[in-house]
Amino acid sequence: NQLPVVAVRQPLLTGSIDRILKHCQFAAESINADQCSGHHRDFHPDQILVDGPRLWLVDFDLYCCGHPAIDAGNFCGHLYESAVRNPSVAAELHRFASVFQQHISSGISALSRDDVVHCTALTIARLICLSDRAADGESLTPHIVHLMEQFCRPFWRSEPAFHQLDHTAFPFQKSGDPIAPTHQAEHQNDTTR
Repeated sequence: NQLPVVAVRQPLLTGSIDRILKHCQFAAESINADQCSGHHRDFHPDQILVDGPRLWLVDFDLYCCGHPAIDAGNFCGHLYESAVRNPSVAAELHRFASVFQQHISSGISALSRDDVVHCTALTIARLICLSDRAADGESLTPHIVHLMEQFCRPFWRSEPAFHQLDHTAFPFQKSGDPIAPTHQAEHQNDTTR
């Protein structure tokens, strides 16, 4: 529950943080809790070493039993956050995350794409908190909040709790912002509601 602390430190984000908190609750309640398998628990791109055609997964100190979508969602969440930090390659990172989500959920029978998407949203929310504590947090956190809002927008149309909220304000979007390019058209259509 560190997201409210972010809102206190950056009051302009309060409305966005409120929406994100509600979405996190929705995401956590929507994950199929009947799944349990061994997982890395800190799987992100920096945990993969590339050695020619071989990939090595490192840093198993948090390995435990849990939902299989946690690793996939964490990996995708870190890719999206990396896109915020590296706008010159943002489109490629978004495409890679989308392809990864599709392939991982179709390649593992116990893993649903919805669960991966929900775990991705929970990871992005956690990354908002981590970015706020970092030295560049004041400048980067609003962009990660914006990423989260763009990522969650398709769900917000179907969640009753969000029908009463103002979904039109994204005060931190930069001109030409590459965040969530697949959802930009949906955002433009959404503002007419």
